[in-house]
Amino acid sequence: MSTYTLQYDMGLRFWVLTDTQGQTLATYLSRATALRDEVVRGVIERGCILRVRNADGSYEPVDPPAAPAPEAVAAANAPALVTGAAAA
Repeated sequence: MSTYTLQYDMGLRFWVLTDTQGQTLATYLSRATALRDEVVRGVIERGCILRVRNADGSYEPVDPPAAPAPEAVAAANAPALVTGAAAA
C-alpha cells in the first residue's frame, strides 16, 4: 500500500503533498485546504495511506470517515431511563 505525506515546508511556506518517492504532487496554503482537496481525498479514497507530519516531527495518520462504533450505535438506540417525578 502506498504512503503519501502532507507536511508544511518552512522554506516554501506551503503545505506539500509528496508521493512514496518524495516527489511533490501538490502544494496548498493551509492544512485545511489540503485535506479538502480532490487530490488528497483521492489518495484516501483509493485506500492509500496519508500521513500528516506535525511540527514536532511526529506523524498522524488521516483515516477516511468511519462508521460509528457498534457500542455508540447501541447506546444511541437504547431507551432513556427517566427518574423522579418525570417518571410518574
